Amino acid sequence: MPLLLAAALLLLGAAPASAALVYVKAEPEGATIFAAEDDGSGARELTRGRQPQISADGALVAFLRPVGSGTQLRLVPTAGGEERVLISASSIESVAFSPDSKLLAAEVAGRRLMLFETDTSRMATLARGFVKGFSFAPDSTRIVYGLGVDATARGRADVYKVSVRGGDPRRMTRDGRSLLPVWGPQRIAFVKQKGTDRTGAIPAYDIWGMDERGRAERRITRTKVPEGVSGLIPIEWSADGARLIAQYVGADVRVGFAVDPRNGRTRSLRRKVAFDLAADGSAVLTQSGGVDPSRRHNVYSAPFEAGESTLLVRNASFPDWSR
Repeated sequence: MPLLLAAALLLLGAAPASAALVYVKAEPEGATIFAAEDDGSGARELTRGRQPQISADGALVAFLRPVGSGTQLRLVPTAGGEERVLISASSIESVAFSPDSKLLAAEVAGRRLMLFETDTSRMATLARGFVKGFSFAPDSTRIVYGLGVDATARGRADVYKVSVRGGDPRRMTRDGRSLLPVWGPQRIAFVKQKGTDRTGAIPAYDIWGMDERGRAERRITRTKVPEGVSGLIPIEWSADGARLIAQYVGADVRVGFAVDPRNGRTRSLRRKVAFDLAADGSAVLTQSGGVDPSRRHNVYSAPFEAGESTLLVRNASFPDWSR
């Protein structure tokens, strides 16, 4: 194994000394974020907000807090303490930490891919336009992202990559049908729109893979996708690149799937929403009850292979862990 790849795998697969879990509960004062051990024990109230994301080293939690007509992106230590406001915007979509926990990226106001240093709060804009998903490289030095011509789901889009230090991006696909990339240890997973023969505003997807140069494209999944449903989108790789989790998505559908990227075989996670994959690929962090906030949700750890899920937290949603 090349030395650089081995180092990247060690970085991606290294678990923090004590893995942690964060999640949201509906409390009388509003949506409240809790932190706990990754088995759900030792829960403690952390702050008010939504969509928590925990850093890979388990030290920081990024979250969103509605303020007036806008949203703030904030950071707080997992152990509790002073919060920092990174940015206020009309809207903030996806948020993710780099594998080394030193950087945080976010889709801001639907038109910017922004990067923040977690220790200094300094920020920079890496890309402008209609961002269609993003993901850090395992070594945290680059970001791959989708960029579309408009905000619609059916608009043309391609995948690009750029250094976290900035500079000119490199275009990786040129078919106008590629978006939502997820960078793994050996391959980049992304989706391609199946074609233009569907009616309506919802496109159909399958998962593909390519190398980090944008070459050696290979189709991973082959799913039948009915009208009103988009199909599978990739979420996260295991540290060794042998396992991938995905979400089956549609207008009112979110169901997690385990994917074998070598042969494209898929398995539903028993009608649960997938949120995260343990670095060793053994377990998937899931939520029952779909994504409708009015329904009851529980948080589970589900085996990647077939088996019974373990209940972690009752009446909780939108989990993330550093396992």
